[in-house]
Amino acid sequence: MNGYNFSDRVRRVLQLAREEAARLHHEYVGTEHILLGLIREGEGVGAAVLTNLNVDLEEISRRIEETVKQGKAAARAGPDLPYTSRAKKVLDRRAARHAHRLGGVGERNPCHPSERRRSDARTRARSHRARR
Repeated sequence: MNGYNFSDRVRRVLQLAREEAARLHHEYVGTEHILLGLIREGEGVGAAVLTNLNVDLEEISRRIEETVKQGKAAARAGPDLPYTSRAKKVLDRRAARHAHRLGGVGERNPCHPSERRRSDARTRARSHRARR
């Protein structure tokens, strides 16, 4: 994804996710493709966590492939496959956590929907207390 400074391993997982989307003839990269890419990469923290939780990676891959149907798109794995909104959200959160660990950059984004909801909830709580 453009605009992100992901590690080589994350970029590799995203490349594998695009390949999985193309293999399944999908016109998009979704969270299911990212999970398949993560499993296929097999050496990162994500795969290690799943393995430590006794998740059968082959079984997860099989179930994903059973659940998502083959698409009708021509197989293409280029960087131009769009990400679903949910996949973008997952990657945005990962980028924000990574930036936070590197020194607080991206700690709070008042334009992000989750921050707006949090701010709205605080405002409602304050006005409710003031009415009492």
